[in-house]
Amino acid sequence: MRRTRWVVLLALYVVMSVVGAACGSASSGTVEADGPEVVRFAFEGSPSGADQKRTVEVLNTRFDAAGVDARAALVDGAVVVRASGTPAPSADHITALAQPGSLQFRPVMEVHPPDDGTGSTTVTTNTTATSSVDPGAAVEMPELDANGTVVARYDLGPTLVDGSALERAASGQNQKGQWEIRPVFKEGADGIVKFNAAAALCNPPSDSCPTGQIAVALDGRVITAPTIQVASFERDQITISGSYTRDEARTVAALLDSGSLPAALRVVGG
Repeated sequence: MRRTRWVVLLALYVVMSVVGAACGSASSGTVEADGPEVVRFAFEGSPSGADQKRTVEVLNTRFDAAGVDARAALVDGAVVVRASGTPAPSADHITALAQPGSLQFRPVMEVHPPDDGTGSTTVTTNTTATSSVDPGAAVEMPELDANGTVVARYDLGPTLVDGSALERAASGQNQKGQWEIRPVFKEGADGIVKFNAAAALCNPPSDSCPTGQIAVALDGRVITAPTIQVASFERDQITISGSYTRDEARTVAALLDSGSLPAALRVVGG
């Protein structure tokens, strides 16, 4: 009987130790993929532990939505992203998915050519820095192509709608085979009603939206600035089109679908 009791106690100890180790690893956020390290991020400022863990969760949600074989984990106060499949994703693709994800719909007040007056048509920014664009202020923002070259510059009015109005977003191909982003707005006053109020300012054009265009701005850059053709939309019948590749469309959709990162990140090392 004594031997049986010790065997049972030893078995219970082993089981509890294994479960405890698994729970401890999961709660600490240090469970990593087995593949090579792709990129490492540091947190901007001093976010809380809860925001750090939530940031890792959002990143992994974005990776899944974008079809990227990678996992993020908290390791010694940093966010380490490792490949979880082959081929490994590029550091640039991971960095694009680690943008803050701050979405703004702003009226276009005026459109300027790409040249900023100095002959420059490039913009250098830290794409993983916290977006500091004041939603209540008029601003100038660039629209960039896939190579980072400015294709247009816009004077924009205050934000009319932000990412909180979205319920979800996805990507897909239209009948012409072009990739597009398909946002779905929330029902009611905080969703599609707010977006339609913005559309009504631009169709017909008004002093608040003289060009009839609404810019879709993500992290301080315009991703598209369509002319509003009608004054009212169904919440699930809106598309954002442009010269997107499949990966670009999936990346933007993943950013919009997951919402903003709780804590901003910057690339370190490498």
